[in-house]
Amino acid sequence: MIKTGWKKLAIWALVISTLSGVVVGSQVMAIKTSEALEKMKEAGKIQLMTNVFSKCVQGRIDQPYKDTQEMHVQGTTSTIPKTPLADNPFNELRKHIPVGAWLEKQVQGKINNGTIYCEDKDSNIVNVFANTLGIDKAAIYCDGKKPGIFKLQNQNSKGEWVDVDGECAAGLSNGDLKFVFNDEGALAHVKKLYNKKKQDNSYLVAWGDRGTFKDDLINYFLYFNDFTAACSNDQYSGDESLLNKTKYFGPIKVPNPSTGNMDERYYSKGHITSNSWGSNWINSDGAHTCDAVIKRINDTAPAVKKALDKTEKDDDGTKPDDIVGDITEDADKDNAEEASPCATAGQSLGWIICPVVQMVSSAVSGIYGYIENNFLQMNSSFVSRESDTHEAWDKFRDFANIAFTIISNYPVPDYWIRC
Repeated sequence: MIKTGWKKLAIWALVISTLSGVVVGSQVMAIKTSEALEKMKEAGKIQLMTNVFSKCVQGRIDQPYKDTQEMHVQGTTSTIPKTPLADNPFNELRKHIPVGAWLEKQVQGKINNGTIYCEDKDSNIVNVFANTLGIDKAAIYCDGKKPGIFKLQNQNSKGEWVDVDGECAAGLSNGDLKFVFNDEGALAHVKKLYNKKKQDNSYLVAWGDRGTFKDDLINYFLYFNDFTAACSNDQYSGDESLLNKTKYFGPIKVPNPSTGNMDERYYSKGHITSNSWGSNWINSDGAHTCDAVIKRINDTAPAVKKALDKTEKDDDGTKPDDIVGDITEDADKDNAEEASPCATAGQSLGWIICPVVQMVSSAVSGIYGYIENNFLQMNSSFVSRESDTHEAWDKFRDFANIAFTIISNYPVPDYWIRC
C-alpha cells in the first residue's frame, strides 16, 4: 500500500514537472522582441547606476560623516550642527567616479567630462538611483522597519545617541530622531535591492559582476544612452535617397522589433550637446566623442541581434524608433490587461496550471537567489598565494613529495598494492 502511494506521488510529480517545463518554456519563447528590448535597456541602466551608487556607499563607509562641527570664536568653543545625513547621505564626500555622458547628465543635469562626484552642489544621485530601480527613496534609507543604508538613533536618558531597533521607516518623519550611516549593512541593503530587480530581469548580471561591464549586450545600450544624451536624439525618418549624410550621424545599427534585425539609421547633427566627454563607465576604451561612441554601438550590435533571435518578433508594426528612439526615457506602458503567455499555452487548464507553475517558479527564483547570495560568493584572498590556505597546501605538497620519493625507492609487495 505504501509503495503504491509513493508511485502515485512520483507520477503526479512527473506530470507537474512536465507541464511546468512546457508552460515555462512557452513563457520564455513568448517574450516579445519589444519587451525584451525594454528589459535590456533597463538592465543597462540598473547595472551602471547600482555600480556607481555602491561605490558612493563604500566611500561613505570609508569616510564617515560628522553631523556637528566645532567653532572657535574669541577663545570660546561651541558645537554647531551641520546638514543632517538624511538630507544628503554623501555630504562632503568628494569621491570621483567615471560614468559617461548619460549618467552625468542624469545625476548633475549637465555633460562636462563624463564623471560625477557622490556629493556635489547639483548632485541628484539618490533620486536617480531610486528612479532607476523604480522604488521610493525611503526604500533606500530603510528596509521597512530594519536599517537600510541608514540606521535610526535616539537619545537615551544620559543624552547619548543609541541605535533604535525595528523603527527605521517610522522614524523618517520624526524630528526628535536622527539617522547615521549603516556602515555594517549599507552595501548588503543595496545588494538586496539589486537582486530583487534581477529576479524580474534576466539580462542583469550577478551582483559580483556589476562593475565588470564585459557584456556587449549591456554596453550597446549604455553607449546608445551616451550618444542620445550628448550627440543626437533626432532620428531621420524620411526617404534615405534624399538624405544629406554630411548633416547626419550614421549609419547606426538599431534593433527592429518587427524583424529582429539591426537596421541602419541616421541621426541629425543639429542638436549636439557635447561632442567630447572625458570618460565613461569602462574608462579605458579610448576617446569619448560622438563618432567614437557610434563605432562602439555598431561593434556591440551583434550581441543584441543574438539576444533578439531568442525572442518572438512583434507583428504590430512597431518601428525601431518606437523602441530605441529616446533610449534615455522609459517607454509608455500599456495598462490594459492581457492574457498571460502561461494562460495562453495552458488553454483550458491554464487556470489550475498557471498558479502552480508561478508558485514553483517564484520558489526556485527565491532559492537560487538565497544560494547565490550566501554560498556562491567567493573571497579571492582565501586562495591567494599569500593566504594561510596556500601555505598549508604548500607544506602538504612538500610532505607528499617526500613520501612519494621514499616509497618509490623501496619495493612494495604486490599484495599491498592490491589491498
